[in-house]
Amino acid sequence: FYVPADGGVGHIRQKRFANRCLTVSSEVWPNGHSGTGHLLMLWYCGHHNWNGQTWVLPTGGLGHLVWHDDHSKCADGQRLEVGEKWSAELQIWDCDKSGQHSVDQTFVFETLTKSNSQVAADEASPETPCVESNWPMKDHDLVCGRCQVPVKATASISSCSDYCHHLGRFCLAAAAEVVDSNNNNNNDASSSCPSRTEEKPCQARASDDDDDGSGGARLLCTCGERTLRGGYGSLTEFWVTEGEIRKRIQEMHAGAGVMEFALFGAFEGFSNPPKENLNRWTCKIEDRPVQRAALEAAVDEVKRLGGRTWLVINAAATDPNDDELSAGHVVLPPAASKKVNDIYFEASTRRRKANAAEESYMSTCGCSLGGKAESDGDDVSSASDRLMDVVVLNAAWGHRIAPRWAQFAKRLGVSGIHWNNFGDLGHCSGLALSSPFIRANGKPVPDVSGFLQAALPVLRRNGLLQTFNFVDGTGWDPALVSQDPKSESLADVLPVVAFPYWEVWSEQAEDKFYKMVGRYNPVLAMYPGYSKYHCCAENEQQNADEYGIEPFDLGLKRWERAQRHNGSYHFLVDGLRFVRGPFVADGHFLHEGDLKGLEAAFDQFSQNT
Repeated sequence: FYVPADGGVGHIRQKRFANRCLTVSSEVWPNGHSGTGHLLMLWYCGHHNWNGQTWVLPTGGLGHLVWHDDHSKCADGQRLEVGEKWSAELQIWDCDKSGQHSVDQTFVFETLTKSNSQVAADEASPETPCVESNWPMKDHDLVCGRCQVPVKATASISSCSDYCHHLGRFCLAAAAEVVDSNNNNNNDASSSCPSRTEEKPCQARASDDDDDGSGGARLLCTCGERTLRGGYGSLTEFWVTEGEIRKRIQEMHAGAGVMEFALFGAFEGFSNPPKENLNRWTCKIEDRPVQRAALEAAVDEVKRLGGRTWLVINAAATDPNDDELSAGHVVLPPAASKKVNDIYFEASTRRRKANAAEESYMSTCGCSLGGKAESDGDDVSSASDRLMDVVVLNAAWGHRIAPRWAQFAKRLGVSGIHWNNFGDLGHCSGLALSSPFIRANGKPVPDVSGFLQAALPVLRRNGLLQTFNFVDGTGWDPALVSQDPKSESLADVLPVVAFPYWEVWSEQAEDKFYKMVGRYNPVLAMYPGYSKYHCCAENEQQNADEYGIEPFDLGLKRWERAQRHNGSYHFLVDGLRFVRGPFVADGHFLHEGDLKGLEAAFDQFSQNT
């Protein structure tokens, strides 16, 4: 455990999960006081504004642990021993300094135990050193601990969350300096690290005395690992040898600093993961073979480089006519499934089969490919004619599907799940996100936030993170990447999604992307297309104003802009190939000149940062 300094007042955190604090429980907590005999538990730090989680430590490292909310109550270990069996129950009891309870209320706090002001720094990832000397805006250029610096609040940086996001990192802990009113203008005191602090949620403003938190109060901010560990790319061919897939990962890492790897098409069906005893299976997307050994080699190689792997699962998809799984949920009409299939899978297949020259660009990216002319007349009522069914997302759906995919992901050893999504598909365009049970104009309204909140505890129990594809911002909520200091939800030190991932289909949506999530170290997926003509608004509306620019050059331009925002652009796939369209497996090999251009841009970016 991490505890306050000797004789101090603060919170007692579990070292393994530093967002769990020793908490007094009761049926009326937090709206009333716990009585004698109520148990102590580990609960989310900061829940209900720290009610029941603040303790007074003894001086000298030995003595009673007093409950700050009621100084007549102490932590008591009488219930640790029950008969011949040992249980792990601590309780709250009337403080007894000399009576029969005294021995059960005396605790030893070793001098090596660290204070809460240091706890989060120890949780910082060893793969991502802090190098605090390079951090900007430090007050008096001070460093107060590992990954911990004092920051003077401004209008733009009014919380530790603001500051850490500015660095491209998570906020792990925050504290506000407590200044003696008699020494408020003491310059000597402000030129050293804060000696007295009060813990605050990461998102809390430095001061409650002004509207924007810019009153000049000092914060003590502890920033964790980078929100993004590096660039973002995909792996899609899991039939190659272990040596080949390791080589591809190394190429992507060396050429563009890729450290976040999405594993596309690694599942079997849309409803269920492969059976645990299978060493190979076939993904329903284009019947692509998957070998478990190749997957595990990819995960191992990325870990060796200090990166992360994300298992791509289609959040809203089931196998066709899986009535058992989708029972009680809204399944969109077959036409919606056909639209998804055309945009994300079939159009690229037809392009490859056409094998058209660039001059015949209408064959390469003609309006009929994936467009209305080929889709509207198709009969997709039969399950054999559909790749999947599409379900409307909500919290109940998250509860239903997260456990099955979490167990599969945990066995593979990946870092988390990337929930792929297909946007609103025109069924709820322009509608405000709301309860999944509310319908507007007769159309179902998805609850993306509810889905993610429901999946979160399931994934956390399995040691997994999550990301989500917010198509053109559909379902986006800034609360998903930050802590609300007034929230009564079970907030964690890490946000609901590890970082924002947006698939963007227009320049207007790209501007919205940078305006809304640019400060959160996001990933942009905005496909650069198949030829310099970018000819068809139906299939390449995101490139409508880029006529004459080669896809690689367009992708490189978007990659550089994302880097300037401490973000990344989904560009490379399967080694030295670049993503062209929504079917990311349809990558195009980099020419020698393209590779040199990418490496030069990456080197320049690395020097600047």
